[in-house]
Amino acid sequence: MRHPALPLLTGLLLLSPTHGRAATPVVESTVLVTGGQDMLLPEAQIANLDAGDLVAGSTRWDNDGDGIFFNETRVGFLWSPLRPAQAFGISQSLYDNPSFYFPAAISNTSAVAGTAVFRLQFQSLPWLWAPAGGLQFLPLPCPGPPPTVTGGPSTDCSGSATGVSADGAAVAGQVIDSLGDAHAARWKFPRGKKPRPSLEVLSNSDGWSDGLAISADGRVVVGESGISAARWMDGVPQALETVGDFSTAALTSADGSIALGGAFLEGRIVLVRWDATGAAQVTAPAEGWTLESLRATNPTATAAVGALSSNGNWAPFLWTLAGGFQILPELGREVDYDNSEAVGLSDDGRSVVGTVQASVISNGDPPSVAFLWTADGGQFPLNDLLAAAGFVDPDFFQALAISRNGRKILATGNPPGTLNDTNSLIITLQAP
Repeated sequence: MRHPALPLLTGLLLLSPTHGRAATPVVESTVLVTGGQDMLLPEAQIANLDAGDLVAGSTRWDNDGDGIFFNETRVGFLWSPLRPAQAFGISQSLYDNPSFYFPAAISNTSAVAGTAVFRLQFQSLPWLWAPAGGLQFLPLPCPGPPPTVTGGPSTDCSGSATGVSADGAAVAGQVIDSLGDAHAARWKFPRGKKPRPSLEVLSNSDGWSDGLAISADGRVVVGESGISAARWMDGVPQALETVGDFSTAALTSADGSIALGGAFLEGRIVLVRWDATGAAQVTAPAEGWTLESLRATNPTATAAVGALSSNGNWAPFLWTLAGGFQILPELGREVDYDNSEAVGLSDDGRSVVGTVQASVISNGDPPSVAFLWTADGGQFPLNDLLAAAGFVDPDFFQALAISRNGRKILATGNPPGTLNDTNSLIITLQAP
């Protein structure tokens, strides 16, 4: 049962595309994310723009310098303006063992956590890469040694990594044992030059659980257990108030005290915020809308972004604890764009990045467009901001991340460059 004083039901405010357009952001500088000579078309996927402009993704890779790039394999890479892009050194045969490496999160210490999918074995493995220690597959709940980088999968178990602590010493995710049972997990790395991670299977009373996010200090993991949202503190389950028919905690505040997620309630998905005691506060979209995705939150979990949908049409939103849901504009073409989403926000919740896009495009229309929305100025296509800064015919069709102060944005597009360019750009805006 939900406490009658806890639900906070609010409507949606459709923000005008021309609201306050006088406060136009100005591009101060740009940096092109580039790959090394052994990389072909590296694709940026995630970023930490507050710890040295760290960008991670996956790329085709020439592992032995013979000029052959295997399309069947994508290895991970990390890039920053201070050093060339570094591929995660996979030494198994790329031809005999095709695999895809998907980065999920970057720590403040340049450690990258993610999941590798091995296509021939229909298997996934969690991993952590760090500049000093290289790539390590994380331990799994199977007898014998963990899989090695040189050998690839050598186990009946599998798993995934979804988050990493700020110092790179703890990773959250899921492990699947040899019987097919899935459990939320946390891996911990002791201090040392080449630390060996330990696996902690997080206890739960259900036959299935998953870890989806981790706090900055690595002590708190949130996710789901059975049909209910779950939170673990130092490996110990903490009770979260039951909401709806099923629920999940997808995000956490930086200190781990707040969990943010969704619940199926009265025929649709609503947003739920669980506080430090486990009490739930519910925010329902306006009638006819449901929560489709929850992509990011600020450190205090008082603002979040993602997508809402109505009759299957997605629209980007900003949610705040004080104001509820706000649907963000879609360049005045809300009827045409049906697959749009907001993916990142600043700490104060006043700057949001995302992409307006359609599920069906005819002759290039409507084009996918990366956007910045600000509380002071409304919506701005990144293409317009770059054109005003001197870019010739910019075409940036996806926004990936924004810094905590709202001044740096990572976007993907088609700027001039060589085949080894990622076609991704870090855009720095002038301070207000």
